[in-house]
Amino acid sequence: MDVSESYQVLELSPGSSMGDVYKAYHKLSAPHSPTRLKEPEEFRAAEAKQRSLFDAYVVLSQALKEEHHTVDEGPPACSRSLHSGFANYTDAEVEKWLFLRAVEWNAWPTFVSQPLVPVLLALLPVLPVLAGVLVADFLWRFVRYSFVSPTLAKVGALSTAFLKWPCALGSAIYLFAHQRYVLGVVAALWPLVAGFVNVPVAIVTARLGFPSQIGRIERSLADGIGYVSGG
Repeated sequence: MDVSESYQVLELSPGSSMGDVYKAYHKLSAPHSPTRLKEPEEFRAAEAKQRSLFDAYVVLSQALKEEHHTVDEGPPACSRSLHSGFANYTDAEVEKWLFLRAVEWNAWPTFVSQPLVPVLLALLPVLPVLAGVLVADFLWRFVRYSFVSPTLAKVGALSTAFLKWPCALGSAIYLFAHQRYVLGVVAALWPLVAGFVNVPVAIVTARLGFPSQIGRIERSLADGIGYVSGG
């Protein structure tokens, strides 16, 4: 996505400030919260729309920062980051990190289940395992805004990315060796399908008045690392 297309996606015109970009992104993404929708097809379309809006936001924020820096100066550092782990990040990189961690935090139990469930399927009956994931995800949706930890989000993302496939494939091999073929397939594919398991829970909690608010989690994470967007 180029700068011109990004302006169109966010319904802005050239010359808009970073503050305008930030406001437009959050204004346009709010109506497309996936959990406000009933059908899976609508849910996936809303996720794609949010992804497009975020990509446009990243492109424009980076372009606006580069307007004030020469090539020799290198990429602009983020406006403010008290967390030492983000000292060398650009604004766009920090904002991308915040968005990804917010999406994961929104359904944290399901996200961290990617390496856990395959192992549990090899040790425990399948129904209690799946029921436990759904119940944990349901309960999580009532506390996910009151407790937001950037450190836990970062550690969880790294450990999940590192462990999910070794755990999934190792458990699948074990299950196939014990002639539990269906569970073996489920274990092998769990990292891919885990994100869809929580869709019914998301729809139910949205109807109960607890819709997903990715932007709210983003702001809490930003506060947690001491980040203030420029503009």
